[in-house]
Amino acid sequence: MAFNRTRHLLRFARSTLLECLAISRLFADRTSCHRFLANQFRLLLSSAAYVLMQALRRTALAETDLAQAQVGTIRLRLLKVASRVVVSARRVMFHLASSYPYRKIFQEVHERLIGRPPTAAVDGT
Repeated sequence: MAFNRTRHLLRFARSTLLECLAISRLFADRTSCHRFLANQFRLLLSSAAYVLMQALRRTALAETDLAQAQVGTIRLRLLKVASRVVVSARRVMFHLASSYPYRKIFQEVHERLIGRPPTAAVDGT
């Protein structure tokens, strides 16, 4: 009896989590592998991505245009950005295009994440 109740609670918790993650569009509803552990690992990564996006929204995106944005919008505007990556011995630099429309928000989020106060825009806009 207790086993059936526990199994029912676990199914309910998993289905609730899947619904929340599917709404957030982090591809947690896609369990295309036939192996349980592979699907469980994919769900774990999606859950971690969701938690990180919520933390980003709460800390670095506060008081910006993207503070109330959906996860998919944040991905498109801040994370899926074409840039040239230059790796040196001490640092990794991302060179964004000069026509990147969200450059100011990107710079502000970066400065908040590294702990510096926001500065004036570099490109003069």
